[in-house]
Amino acid sequence: MARCVEVDVLDTDAPAREQVIERACAVHTHMSPCPHDGQPASSAAMHADTLLGRHRVLVDWWNKTRGQRPIVLHRGSWADDHTLSAGCRCKPEVVLASPEPITREQLGQMLRL
Repeated sequence: MARCVEVDVLDTDAPAREQVIERACAVHTHMSPCPHDGQPASSAAMHADTLLGRHRVLVDWWNKTRGQRPIVLHRGSWADDHTLSAGCRCKPEVVLASPEPITREQLGQMLRL
C-alpha cells in the first residue's frame, strides 16, 4: 500500500492574492497531515513536459511521489497545446505507478534506460 510523501505545494483554492505554499501529500493529493497513509495512492496521473530533460522530470516525480502515482511525460512545451491525457497528440511516454514506493536504486535503473 502507498506511503505518504509530503511536499510543498501552492494552494490554488484561495484567491490569487491569498495563495500560499502549504504542505500536502502528493501521493494521496490531500492537504497535510494526510490521513491516508497505507491506503492506495491516487490513480490520477501527473503530467509534465520534458523541456528540462527526462532525467530531471523523473527525479522530481520520484521526490514527490516515490513512484507511487503514474506520470505522463509530454514531448515539447505546454505552449504546444497538449491535452492532459495519455492520448495527447505528442505521443507522450507513460510511466506507470509502482504498487510500493520505488527505492533510490530502482530510480537509478529507470534513469539508465
